[in-house]
Amino acid sequence: MEKVRSYLEVVDRIKEAVGRSEECTMTLLGEIKSNPTNYPVFSLVLSSKRASKVRKRRVCLSAGIHGDEPAGVEALLTLLESPDLYEPFLPLVDFTLFPCINPSGYEHDTRTNSQGFDLNRKFDKKRPPKEVSLIRGALEAKKFVLSMEFHEDVDTDGFYLYELKEQTPYFGE
Repeated sequence: MEKVRSYLEVVDRIKEAVGRSEECTMTLLGEIKSNPTNYPVFSLVLSSKRASKVRKRRVCLSAGIHGDEPAGVEALLTLLESPDLYEPFLPLVDFTLFPCINPSGYEHDTRTNSQGFDLNRKFDKKRPPKEVSLIRGALEAKKFVLSMEFHEDVDTDGFYLYELKEQTPYFGE
C-alpha cells in the first residue's frame, strides 16, 4: 500500500516542539510493528513547572485514531509548536496529548490500522489492537475532567460535539 503522508515527519515535529518547550514532556508508550515499519506512539504532557495554588484540571486531547482524518493530527501538532496557544491555560490545566493514535492509517490514508481494525471501535474489547492497549493504559493511569478525540468530517460544515453521557447536564448544550 502506498504512503500518502509521513508519520516520521509527525515524530520529527513532536521531538522538535518538545525540545523547545520547558512545559512539555514526552513519553514513549511503545511501538506498533507494521512490516517493515515500527511506529513509535507517544504521550505528551503540557504542564507548568511553577507551583500552583489552584487544583489543576487534567484534559486529554487526542487525534489520528482514523488515519484518513489528518486535520486533528495537524491541529495538535500546531498546538505543540505554538506555546503562546497553550501557556495561558497551564496555571489551571495540565494537558495530555496523543497526537496520532493510528500511525499506519495516517501514513496510508486509511480509517483502519494496518490490520484492518477501526481502533475507535476497539476500546471496550478485552484484547484490543496494540494501539488501543497503549492509549487505554495511559488513559487509565490518570483521571481527566475532559477528554476530546479530534475527528474530521468531510460531509458536514463547521463542527459538532458528539457526547457520550447518559445524564444531563450535557457539556455540549
